[in-house]
Amino acid sequence: MDRTPNTCAYSHQKGADISVHHKGKVDDIPYKLIMKEVYQRGWVSAYPSTHKKYDATMSYSNSRIQTWTDLQEYHTQLLLKTHNNNTGDGDGDGEKVTKKDTLNENVNTTTTTTTTMIFPLLCPTNLQLETFLVKSLQFEQLVMPEFYNTNLGKVEHNKSFWKMAGGNNKNGADDEDDAQQQSSTENNPFCWIDIETLFGKASSWEEVLNERMTIFDNSW
Repeated sequence: MDRTPNTCAYSHQKGADISVHHKGKVDDIPYKLIMKEVYQRGWVSAYPSTHKKYDATMSYSNSRIQTWTDLQEYHTQLLLKTHNNNTGDGDGDGEKVTKKDTLNENVNTTTTTTTTMIFPLLCPTNLQLETFLVKSLQFEQLVMPEFYNTNLGKVEHNKSFWKMAGGNNKNGADDEDDAQQQSSTENNPFCWIDIETLFGKASSWEEVLNERMTIFDNSW
């Protein structure tokens, strides 16, 4: 609460022409986190060879995948190929997908007997979700007290939260076992990429690209 002192002022100005820079996209985050891990492991340099911080003593990978945008493009092409193979490549069993936007509409739906799993995920426990909900309700009550007390306020907020989060403990995390249970990964916006599982026992960037980034059947 105390970390958002300007929220109300911003809300009052929303009608004005406010320019928001560097919005970013949620779809980009996994690739940025993966590259952060790769940089930290010293497999790829975070700087071009001409940069003063480039460490010439390191044995960096010669892979063409050196940035998160490179990785996203590479992974998208793998997904396109896998999707088209699973759907018959447009030969009567399914329509061939050639664009990333169209792929995104299909990648989380069951087009064959299996569902494409892009990344292994970690999700908050029901107890953690309960904490998020309490904070969210407190903030709504602070910013919109009158709305909070209506039928569309607290009750609907609570209902919508659990529907979005995929948590199982919709009446509160009172039971210890239930509270520690991980929430569902299906369309859960609170989940994040499980880097440790994704990388597995890979000892090089090439292994991650050729062996780990090519898994789409949840066989991590």
